[in-house]
Amino acid sequence: MGRLAGWMRGPVLAFCAFAVFGIAARAQSNSGIIEGFVADPTGAAIAGAEVTATNVDTALQVLRASDQSGHYSIPVPPGSYIVEVIAKGYQRLLQQNVTVPFSVQAHPVVLNSQLTPGGPWGTLRRIPPCLNRKSYLPPGVVMGPLFRDPLHDGAADPVVVWDRADKQWMMFYTNRRADLHDNNGVTWVHGTHIGVARSCDGGELWDYLGEADIPLPAPDYTLWAPEVIDVDGTYHMFLTVVPGTFTDWQHPRHILHLTSKDLLHWKPLENAHLESERTIDACIFRLPDGNWRMWYKNEADSSKVYFSDSPDLVHWSPKGIATTNHGEGPVVFQWHGSYWLINDPHTGLAVFRSDDLTTWKQQPENLLRVPGMQPTDRAVGNHPDVVVDATGRAWLFYFTQQGGADAEGHDPGWARRSVLHVTELHEKDGVLTVDRNAPAYIHMLPPPKNKKSDVAKAW
Repeated sequence: MGRLAGWMRGPVLAFCAFAVFGIAARAQSNSGIIEGFVADPTGAAIAGAEVTATNVDTALQVLRASDQSGHYSIPVPPGSYIVEVIAKGYQRLLQQNVTVPFSVQAHPVVLNSQLTPGGPWGTLRRIPPCLNRKSYLPPGVVMGPLFRDPLHDGAADPVVVWDRADKQWMMFYTNRRADLHDNNGVTWVHGTHIGVARSCDGGELWDYLGEADIPLPAPDYTLWAPEVIDVDGTYHMFLTVVPGTFTDWQHPRHILHLTSKDLLHWKPLENAHLESERTIDACIFRLPDGNWRMWYKNEADSSKVYFSDSPDLVHWSPKGIATTNHGEGPVVFQWHGSYWLINDPHTGLAVFRSDDLTTWKQQPENLLRVPGMQPTDRAVGNHPDVVVDATGRAWLFYFTQQGGADAEGHDPGWARRSVLHVTELHEKDGVLTVDRNAPAYIHMLPPPKNKKSDVAKAW
């Protein structure tokens, strides 16, 4: 990615609000705004550029990405800042002594940026850690979209994991090409990469980092639905891979095992070698005996959820069918004394409960089956992840398509766009519920060692 700061033409939009204040406090007078427009020497907008503002007194760092129109904006506390801008293929720009004054009206400090081609930056780099943000961290509130991908506006299939080294939450997601002007079948959901975002404030605000460094045999391979777990200092990803970019669904796909030490750069190991050549959407959970279990969608058998076991995350033995509903994106976690499996049958999220991780009983009503009332959330929820944090609270991450009312006034392809959301899970008498229309007062604390278990010791 690249860094930016300078001047340029055009209007500017407001930077995404800094996590520390929460929505209720963002309009208060103790915040300022840095905003601007990022462009190349011809004046063309640069999307996905990293803009980092560092407070010279507190070392507070806030990073945002420019949107599709090249704009960025961020409210920050008053103070003196260094602002850097980086974009892939461009030289780094740095502006020091940027003063954000105290202002009741929060008048913006405008820093437009013109980047010079030739920078050595890659698509993803290690960004500054979250540093000392703890003093700025009351619980935040999420109303409306949690995250939109700044490149293609097609974020889907999220998975959230704790980054031990940099003390931050990391989110990986399928980066669908929702903005692709190609009506040739389902090309737009192929040729996809894995987007990466991070949160320094417990999950309220997310900074776009770029695309995960995943080496593959050919650049047109399709990547879907990552699952990421942390095992004894090594991160493991189980990733759906389709060998090419296609116009239809009739092609092989498999689950690839990768490892990483930093959550950014991944080394492929080998395929999981499951029942068929059409297995996708892995979820991993450790069994009480120390072995591992993987749940996944087997498209060769009516998209039922199958499961396999492994002693080492490498060699897998098929065990059969877990659920017979036709669902994708299974996620398994332990909470409130039971095991839970949630999957996506495209009619909301189906919920199953188990005492042994083998026999599952479905609850009567699906979660998120009734569209929400907030803009960008007015559709059924899709393909979830769940995080049970160190306090025992459980958070459901999901995505929604942008059709219906959220597509009004836009081009016919707008419904392809998808947005990530979060809501809190509640359990009573063995039934899970959510209130997607209520504010999510989220401040996830670093999780138990198994991020989806409430019985392991916290780190």
